[in-house]
Amino acid sequence: MSKLFIAIYRLIEKFKIFSLFLLVVIVLISAFFASQLKLSEDITKILPDTDKINNMNFVYSNSKFMDKVVFNISLKDTTKSNPNLLSDFADRLTDSINSRFVPKLVQSIDFAPGQEEMMDVYNIVLNNLPVFLTEEDYKVIDTLILAKNIENTMATNYSTLMSPISFVTKKLIAADPLFFTPIALNKFKSANIDNDFQIYNRYFISDNKRNIIFLLTPTSTNKTANNNILFDGVDEIIKNLAKNDYADIRVDYFGNAVVALGNANQIKKDIIITVTLAMIVLILVISLFFRSKRTFFIVFLPVAFGALVSLAMLYIFKKEISAISLGIGSVLLGISVDYALHIYSHFRQHGSHSLIFKNLSTPVILSSLTTASAFLSLYFVNSEALNDLGLFAAISIISAALFSLIVLPHLTGIKKGRLETHSINWIDKVAGFNYSKNSTLKLGIVVATIVLFFFSKQVGFDADMMKNNYMSDELKQVEQRLNKVTNLSKKTIYIVSPGDNPDDAMENNNRTSKLINKLKDEGTIQNASVVNNIFPSQREQVKAINIWNNYWKINGEKVISEINTDAQSLGFRDGAFGKFEAWINAEFKPISFYDTGVINHLFLENFIIETDTLSAIINVVKVNNRDEDITKVYDTFNENQIAWIIDKRLITSEFVTILKDNFNKLVLISISLVFIILLLAYGRIELTIITMIPMILSWIWTVGIMGILGIEFNIFNIIILTFIFGLGIDYSIFIMRGLLLEYKYGIHNISSYKVSVILSGITTLLGIGVLIFAAHPALRSIATMSIIGILSVIFITFTLLPAIFKWLVTYKKGLRNRPITLVDFLFSMWALFVFVSGSIILSILSLLFRLVPIPTKAKKIFIHKLFRYLTWFMIYMNFVSKKIIINPNNEDYTKPAIIIANHQSHIDLMLMMLLNHRVVVLTNPRNFSNPIYGPALRYAGFIKVGGNYESIINQVKKQTDEGYSVVIFPEGHRSEGGKLKRFHKGAFYLASELNLDILPLLYTDKRKL
Repeated sequence: MSKLFIAIYRLIEKFKIFSLFLLVVIVLISAFFASQLKLSEDITKILPDTDKINNMNFVYSNSKFMDKVVFNISLKDTTKSNPNLLSDFADRLTDSINSRFVPKLVQSIDFAPGQEEMMDVYNIVLNNLPVFLTEEDYKVIDTLILAKNIENTMATNYSTLMSPISFVTKKLIAADPLFFTPIALNKFKSANIDNDFQIYNRYFISDNKRNIIFLLTPTSTNKTANNNILFDGVDEIIKNLAKNDYADIRVDYFGNAVVALGNANQIKKDIIITVTLAMIVLILVISLFFRSKRTFFIVFLPVAFGALVSLAMLYIFKKEISAISLGIGSVLLGISVDYALHIYSHFRQHGSHSLIFKNLSTPVILSSLTTASAFLSLYFVNSEALNDLGLFAAISIISAALFSLIVLPHLTGIKKGRLETHSINWIDKVAGFNYSKNSTLKLGIVVATIVLFFFSKQVGFDADMMKNNYMSDELKQVEQRLNKVTNLSKKTIYIVSPGDNPDDAMENNNRTSKLINKLKDEGTIQNASVVNNIFPSQREQVKAINIWNNYWKINGEKVISEINTDAQSLGFRDGAFGKFEAWINAEFKPISFYDTGVINHLFLENFIIETDTLSAIINVVKVNNRDEDITKVYDTFNENQIAWIIDKRLITSEFVTILKDNFNKLVLISISLVFIILLLAYGRIELTIITMIPMILSWIWTVGIMGILGIEFNIFNIIILTFIFGLGIDYSIFIMRGLLLEYKYGIHNISSYKVSVILSGITTLLGIGVLIFAAHPALRSIATMSIIGILSVIFITFTLLPAIFKWLVTYKKGLRNRPITLVDFLFSMWALFVFVSGSIILSILSLLFRLVPIPTKAKKIFIHKLFRYLTWFMIYMNFVSKKIIINPNNEDYTKPAIIIANHQSHIDLMLMMLLNHRVVVLTNPRNFSNPIYGPALRYAGFIKVGGNYESIINQVKKQTDEGYSVVIFPEGHRSEGGKLKRFHKGAFYLASELNLDILPLLYTDKRKL
């Protein structure tokens, strides 16, 4: 890899002008294509492509009232009322808004219906009354047609007609003398702004006359630039009006558009402040560290180049990208600075371009590929915005890495002559400290990982995205004041019934309306605007007309007779109520909501969606912000599957649930891609595994600390985990590169890698971690995750990675003959398990055998045979290593002897017991007291020796008399490297005193086992 980049470097040096021209051309072409890329401001693209989310998008895109802003006009002194003043102010305010912002920024301003409109409503209901009545309404009519009630009503009508009333009122009494029409009209109150409000002029006014309400619909909730102009203008209008005659008036307004604008403005404010602060500190840190003012700008060139190339590639492939993914991606691009920092750090220490390529080309390319793969794993998430983010970040990182290796070395300058020693600063001192030698730190990491692993199980997914909304104290107070006046700011859930056409949707809404009414009766729903309660479906209308006709067939003649009799007694002229008789006997027909005129305009059209392919009826329910009430509404309609639930909280819950369900898949894909790339690069699975260990442990640390602090996963911080994942791999790769160079070539250069990692950590913490000071909860969430993750991964990488690597290649006396491989390690762990479990079984048997009434010699021989079978299994289960036993004299161990052998490892004892079961071994007192295998050794007759052979001569004689040979290692201790040490005289003393033969054995090449 390094040879390729060295060759490119020399080629550029040879053709500098042409190379510069080529770079400029690439930049200009990339800039041209990037400028053509379209940005989609549709925030819903971050949501997955699911049925529920598609339904939500359909409703939000086609409804006429989903995001209205509520204006509440009141006096600052809430104990007073002045409806004329409030109405006059409202007129001035709405006229100003209408003239300045309709239709560009304001879609409509909704007022209360006027007197003429309500008269039109009355006439339409009167002329089509049967279709607006339900079976329950006839219970009320039953009371109205009682003879006594008819008599009283007719007397009241007479008194009314004798008073100075309008001609319209006379006509209404003549047509409906018993007042059946108001029964239906009362149902329209459900579409009112609130039950505690009345109509005053063209506004809704509270019963105490202290609050006037009107609704404003912005052209878009999520276009913050437009809404910023709109509400700044509204504030200006209110301020100007207050200067004159309205100083005592207060105006509150609240709605989704206001909250969204507050979120956007706070994010902009936080980012401007924090990024400005971060840039100032970064300029100081990088410039002072490298002692060059231009270094700061140069190290960010790869970031700019990577972003530009990525945007150009995205234009070629996609033409359009989600703006939100671009925004998140720009924050995450800080990872690209790492490559420039590594190059400058190495050049600062060595001053050699060739060493930059030899030391850095492989890790830079490798880390860029692994990090890009981690980001590309986002392509497996069902979210277009996250797909765009993964692609944008991946292309940017690879482009930045190539720019760093190809272009950046030419900008570092040239250090001629003898390399000047750079001054040591605190970063060099931190990098120079050998964390891996500190046993306390290593033990602390192991213990902390175990503890944090259990805490990590407590971290859940916060499905409520609304918790990450920002609301200023002023806006919270506005919401509280509005809550006291009306339920408009209560939790709103939209229950939508779809259909192929409006009539079909109305039919489907019949069952929906019954469930809503049931929840309202139970108190779960506080208020509801249900279309079918106002205007029934065609099928229900036919049914209602039949009920009307049947009712008057039974009661018509009697009621008309009673009316005529009472009318004559009161002095009405004959036939005065002929219209009523004709009315109840008229032939009514079902009507379409298109035929209802003003009713459709005032009460229906906002709740009905009609497109070429699909129609829907929207029902609006108000629920207290209690989880149990909200959940009950969700469950009612989810279980029945008869309607769509349109609610931002539910939709974001679905999104987080999808993320949660795909989270394991996402992590698995990321780890798999990284594992494959590292394995192909290193060619050794051991190096691949230990390179990934810091990343895995830092993940456990990050999630575990989240559990301790009570932080949950959410839509924002789950994205930042990919960033931390990539950083963890990068840091491990560079530290591993330093360790490999030290092991292979004896180049002690790891401190320069540590310096660049520390600088990367500083720049990242300043760039993203500084958002911890932001007021917006989403930004603080991102910053918190970044700080925890970055500090964890740096600490673990510096401490654990060198320690594990050195354990693979060295031991306490120097380099191993060969590094520990995964196969070695697995066989060692398996052998340890077999040894421990077998020893425990033998020790238990040796204790139980004391209770078995069998001769001691037989039990002892049985234990020795078990020893031999266990050692045979342990030796031969390692099928990889070849075992050869050379016995030229055909020794069968039938004659007891003193067996002497060289001692190189623990396995020597097992090899000895493998040869024959009639052997005992001289061993130190420590083994006798071991709780695992000590009892078995004592029962088998092994001999404890502490250096004085005269004291054990009787024990040796006892074993040899029983036919056992005694094994002694005359070197006294294990010897390293296969070289024999000086023999001690103990074995020869025992052989001489007991007149025993000495049988020598030699072990060799056991390191291959």
